[in-house]
Amino acid sequence: MEYYVGLDVSLKQTSICVVDQTGSVVREGVVDSDPEAISVYVRSKAPDAVRIGPDNIARARELLAVSNSHAEPTAAAADPGKPIVHAAAVA
Repeated sequence: MEYYVGLDVSLKQTSICVVDQTGSVVREGVVDSDPEAISVYVRSKAPDAVRIGPDNIARARELLAVSNSHAEPTAAAADPGKPIVHAAAVA
């Protein structure tokens, strides 16, 4: 099954929502806005994630640059008008 990860990035904390290919929420959590903390959460809760969609592109680029080998931000993530997961799914 394919999983998708939505990141609601702020300066101190990042809310993470994992949904499956049907859009059902599989898991939600909050971690520090630290590349390692985000990476650990995603790798442990959604190891087969095919896409990661941050809401704050500028901040997310900083965070994802550290762990970009796990999953690349998608073209849709670069366009804030085209969310990867439904906005209501991201806590």
